[in-house]
Amino acid sequence: MRPAVQTPVLAAEVGVVRVTGVLDQDAELRFTTGDRPHALLFLQIRPATGFPFIARQDCGDDPTHHTAAEAKQHVLRRGRAVTVYAKGITPRTDHGHAVLKLEGVTDVIPHLPQPQEPQALGVPSPSDAGAEREPRQEDLYASH
Repeated sequence: MRPAVQTPVLAAEVGVVRVTGVLDQDAELRFTTGDRPHALLFLQIRPATGFPFIARQDCGDDPTHHTAAEAKQHVLRRGRAVTVYAKGITPRTDHGHAVLKLEGVTDVIPHLPQPQEPQALGVPSPSDAGAEREPRQEDLYASH
């Protein structure tokens, strides 16, 4: 009998789901009731293709975790690209809307905003600035 062939797999990758997409709406922060309430972040993520995802990250019951969750919530706004790590996925349908629910969310990483073109920020481009600069020697000869 031959020994089983084992494929090398990183331990960190076993049982981990990674989803990257854009937030459909601002993240919601809610708190459970009880003596030690947990801070819960709720997200709706739309990947480039396929079904949308919903996720809930339990940020913990310590007051410092609540502060960190509030800070993270302010960054997780509609349109922000994020990567979410979870332990699994469950399909879910509510009132005709199919989504995939990320189970056991371990991390939510917001991506940095993409740099914008200078024109989008109101900064003139080098070609636009030409109207305001002194004429160059080449410009003078080209007009004759």
